[in-house]
Amino acid sequence: MYRILYTVTAMLLCCCGFSQTITPIPGWTNVKVSTPGIAAAQSTSAGDNYGLYQVRKQEVNNEELKAWFNSGIQADLQKEKWTEQNKGSFNATTDILIYITEVTDAAQKKWYLLYMGYGFGNKQVRMARLSSTHDKDFFQANGTLVSKHFGKLASQDMKGNASIPENKEENTAAKKTVVQNKNVAIASPGKGVKSTDIHSVIMHLEYESGMGGGIYPVYNAYILFKNGSIYKYPVVSPADLLVAVSKQTEPLKWGTWQMNGTTISSYWAAEQPKYQHETWEKSSYYITVAAKKGEQLEGSFKTLSGGGNTALGGDVMVMTSENISFAKDGKFTTARVAGVSSGRDIWENTNSSSNEAGTYLLDEYTIELRYNNGKTERSFFFFYPDSKKHFGIGQSIYMPKGK
Repeated sequence: MYRILYTVTAMLLCCCGFSQTITPIPGWTNVKVSTPGIAAAQSTSAGDNYGLYQVRKQEVNNEELKAWFNSGIQADLQKEKWTEQNKGSFNATTDILIYITEVTDAAQKKWYLLYMGYGFGNKQVRMARLSSTHDKDFFQANGTLVSKHFGKLASQDMKGNASIPENKEENTAAKKTVVQNKNVAIASPGKGVKSTDIHSVIMHLEYESGMGGGIYPVYNAYILFKNGSIYKYPVVSPADLLVAVSKQTEPLKWGTWQMNGTTISSYWAAEQPKYQHETWEKSSYYITVAAKKGEQLEGSFKTLSGGGNTALGGDVMVMTSENISFAKDGKFTTARVAGVSSGRDIWENTNSSSNEAGTYLLDEYTIELRYNNGKTERSFFFFYPDSKKHFGIGQSIYMPKGK
């Protein structure tokens, strides 16, 4: 099982809605607030799925922000009679605390919960909670939407207080090092890492934050090797990766790992001291599934995580398309097509565009795209553990279109 999470309108909510300086989420329903402390609430639904977004604002005394956030979550769980299935996943962006967990209610119905909180001004704090029915796509889409909304609210609160400096140099300096996909050490196709050397490949839930645009939940991939090494954010196929050269040219992407039960501990020697040690509970990661050699896909897919990967140059490249369609006869296209009900449909729709169509081959953690113009792209590939309709190519996550 995996844990998942993603404009404004001229009309402001009145009465039970958001404050007059906050724009609500368009298309969501205003919910009348009767609980003390809750400043605003909105709901959304789709079929049998339902989500409730609540925001509260309060003052604290001398309580440390993280302690306030944790105690607020526990009080909320107790009040709602929710029981956590596993320990939740705690994350922190530069300014915002985040906690995601899976619970059951008194009737044993499962829910996903997303908590967010931040401090601003003179001992002011704000917390939000999204409670969602137990559907991965529904929670992901709406979790991202409320995260972005809450991030904009944080930006508004912080910029509106003189005590919060606009230039957050201290916070910026404390951020984890951004790993660039440059100088990737690529071997000849299939001459890199052997599949027998890989213990597992996991996707870990992390967050990127830009105060002007909100919080962005992302799943980043890590390759765990049997010899205790760990490699973050793979883009090229591990079968094409030269480990020794990679450790020299991109040392920030390499570390060591250990597992205690289901808890993973990692150490990143080249990282800043504050971020060298990490501990991941099972609730924040899932183990991916490798493709069988020659396994087939069918349908049209779109990215959840943006515009794909940076081309690396040379004969071995990685895909950059936000959309891709597959047919069971081994053909693909990155063009926008209405449907791919058969191999003939997909071929006839794209045959004239040699740089957008071709044949594909899956083989464990590799996808090879052979374009009609002669270009070949080989990228890192994996399936989600419980859905062959959700998969990753490079650093991008794909799901079926129309969901």
